[in-house]
Amino acid sequence: MPLQTTTAAQAHSLPELHLRRRELLANLAILQHSAATGFSTGASWAAGRLETAEAELEVLRADVLHRGLLTYEPKTGEGFKALLYSVFGGLVAEVFEGLVSKLLEMGSAPQTLLDVLRAHSAVDCDTFDPEVPSKLGPFVDCTSNQAIAYHELIRVDGEGKQVHAQLIQDAIAFAAVKKQVYAEVDTAELAVEVMMVKLALRIVPHLTGYSHIQTNPKYSYSKQKTIENAQRIMAAFKELDPTYNTKRVCIKIPATWEGMQACRELEGRGIATLATTMFCMEQAALASHVGCTYIAPYINELRVHFDAGYVDENKAFDFCGSAQRYYEKIGSRTRVLPASLTSVQEVMRLAGAHHITVAPPLLTKLAETPANPWEGDTGSVFSRDHGADEGVFGDYGRIVEDEGGWRLAFTRSLGGRAEGKIVQAINIFCEKQEGLEGLARR
Repeated sequence: MPLQTTTAAQAHSLPELHLRRRELLANLAILQHSAATGFSTGASWAAGRLETAEAELEVLRADVLHRGLLTYEPKTGEGFKALLYSVFGGLVAEVFEGLVSKLLEMGSAPQTLLDVLRAHSAVDCDTFDPEVPSKLGPFVDCTSNQAIAYHELIRVDGEGKQVHAQLIQDAIAFAAVKKQVYAEVDTAELAVEVMMVKLALRIVPHLTGYSHIQTNPKYSYSKQKTIENAQRIMAAFKELDPTYNTKRVCIKIPATWEGMQACRELEGRGIATLATTMFCMEQAALASHVGCTYIAPYINELRVHFDAGYVDENKAFDFCGSAQRYYEKIGSRTRVLPASLTSVQEVMRLAGAHHITVAPPLLTKLAETPANPWEGDTGSVFSRDHGADEGVFGDYGRIVEDEGGWRLAFTRSLGGRAEGKIVQAINIFCEKQEGLEGLARR
């Protein structure tokens, strides 16, 4: 995976830069691990990335100064090291003097599979249960969707009492007041948005990066309604916690044509987006073209989590690896964040993804499994030779601005399986959305 340097396009404030320090340190650890073990293609890409890092940070410095967010000048004449010292408060300068080695010597060597995963990827939690990150965190991001929200909100305690009864009532009351502002939106729908934001805010103390909220799946084929939905979510964050930096909110949007056009406009307004329910390169190419911050390749179709015994016979490992290599090849800012995983083995195969989001049961298993001995697959999805992807990387430039052309290419992708899987996912999420709205109408 490429070294994550915060570019001018990604930096919105000095606090956000400091939020990236953990991710940067993790990636520097990967550099050392790659050099020592030959993992993936670390040695080759590291050299190339380091050559461009100074230029990237110089752009960042100029942009930050332009916005008036931070005034500084390098304190020494040591060039790159001085510039990194200025931006990151000395962390990277120390790394260049051997900090990674010292950290490894001080006990940061992987003890569990979760440690191993964190050494290769930025690890996110896929939950709305604050107990998970409080025990296993901190995490970088927290991802969620209507299914996660619904099953968290109906959770009961040992006495059979609804854990979030008060949160639900507070959200309904808040939505009733906001109905005056959003007269055209159903009160129950507003309440669902508020419930999800309230749940997300409980996990924020355990994160260093984004809090992800998914838009109403019923708007998957409406650009304008998706944009309006995203704006209401952002407004809810601001009102429910005025101290929270909304630059740390990422809006998850189904990767339809309309959804990704909404992503384009939201990104243009400074709102981070993730194109979710993604299954093929046609979707990945469009997501990068419109400027999404993330994509979420679903390794397994969503049905596997709700249909006991069902197995996805066409898992998306190859697509996930190809998407990340494609982004690296074209210099895309979009990051790959695989999701919808069903086993520890699947998770570990994806070590090396830019990000990876993992559900609580798998996080627990990873934290309980010793790193040594581990004889399973680690990172094979990203160890494939780059040249093998040449036949996968099509001429997407012909379709990313052509709605009809893109729709046809998407329909035909994987013999129709990609489109079939997103239709299935949208249906499941719509059912969970209706369940959430039902909670608000009780």
